Amino acid sequence: MSAYGSVPDEDVKAVRSAVRVAGRVASALPAGAAPWRSLAYELVLEGILSDWVANGTNQLEPDDEEDLTSLMLLAADVALEHPEEALRETTFRVVLRQAMADWTANWNLEE
Repeated sequence: MSAYGSVPDEDVKAVRSAVRVAGRVASALPAGAAPWRSLAYELVLEGILSDWVANGTNQLEPDDEEDLTSLMLLAADVALEHPEEALRETTFRVVLRQAMADWTANWNLEE
């Protein structure tokens, strides 16, 4: 039996892996976006776990970490380019949240 009751050891390992991946992705933020690291971590981890629920798998594909990093960097770059500084964090949050939703729904689909 798992140290977490009826939670399978495989799921525990998968959650720990997701935490590590989300941490590495969030650490790739450019210097100008450093204050958003916690937000990036939250949204990427939520995206990974949502993907598992929606798609019935707890495995990350070999390219997933690179893809997640690219999506997060896109959100950061777009936000940092916003002319109104007061709207940059909101831009980052919305773009990354929707990128994670798209990643969950449409990426790594069987063709």
